[in-house]
Amino acid sequence: MKRFIRITALLVTGLSYYLPAPAQTLDPSFAAVELEKTGIIEDALLQADGKYVVGGTFTRLNGTAAKGLARLNANGTLDATFRTTGADAEVTQVTLQDNGRIVVGGNFTTVDGRSSALVAGLLADGSADASFTTTASYTTSTSSTPVLSLAPLPDGSLLVGAARLRSTVLRGYCTGSRRRASPMRPTTRPWPADPLFPAPLL
Repeated sequence: MKRFIRITALLVTGLSYYLPAPAQTLDPSFAAVELEKTGIIEDALLQADGKYVVGGTFTRLNGTAAKGLARLNANGTLDATFRTTGADAEVTQVTLQDNGRIVVGGNFTTVDGRSSALVAGLLADGSADASFTTTASYTTSTSSTPVLSLAPLPDGSLLVGAARLRSTVLRGYCTGSRRRASPMRPTTRPWPADPLFPAPLL
């Protein structure tokens, strides 16, 4: 009997590799999101309440002015309670810290009317978080390149990544201090034994 059960289980497992995947269908309860012709959504953050914070290169969303930042309700409609004037350039990354702060990254210098280059913090209602300060900046002889990745770390700091001709890794605390490494090599001070920030494989 055990042998029969084992063989049956193997047959079922093997057949699962050959069975077609369930057909994917659009959710009719989620409203279509309309952007201008050249608008792009670069990133989306799903909040615990089912809403989506989206960032990109758009200037209008569902017929309403929205400069690179907006929040959608769970059904896809624009969330009018997300009160931000947006960013002055593209928003490429959206993430959430444990304290509830929304952090965005991109190629901007101003978010919600507040000067904040490349990385900015937002409150839950979309307004600029005045407690989030950073001196982060990127300099190069070539044109500017946006932040391409944001990773909140357990100690409250952020790992920020960007692609350039000369790669730079930056890890900074949300209170304003930051550390920038030499090209292609991550910061080792003042975190010489930080297992979350290992040396690269070069």
